[in-house]
This record gives sequence, structure tokens and C-alpha cells, in this order.
Amino acid sequence: MRDRDAVKVERGSADAAELAALTVALLSRLRTGAGLSGEFMPHSAAGWRRWERAAAYRAPHSWQ
Repeated sequence: MRDRDAVKVERGSADAAELAALTVALLSRLRTGAGLSGEFMPHSAAGWRRWERAAAYRAPHSWQ
């Protein structure tokens, strides 16, 4: 890839509108900070617990 090429299409062909849409999407992702900086990390575990693994006793005022 040459230095002046920013996007390379490996298969098929992309017209100018498709390349513009891709460029806008990538630049907006970089602008929000979710780009290459590593700030966006998906969670590896769920934030909820399974019902069968819940504690045996629940307080009477619990909504669960």
C-alpha cells in the first residue's frame, strides 16, 4: 500500500460514495476516542447473576 493510500479494497470494488461512508465512520470512531487508543474494552463477564446461583436467603423487603 502506498503512503498516499489510506484505504485498500482487497476484494470487489467500492465506488466513491461507499469509500466516503467508510471514511466518515472511521473518522467519527476515532474522534469519539473508541479508535486505536485502547479505551474501548468490551466486558468479559455479564453484569448480572443467574437465578440458580443466587443466595438462598433474601430479605423480606427485597424486590427480587
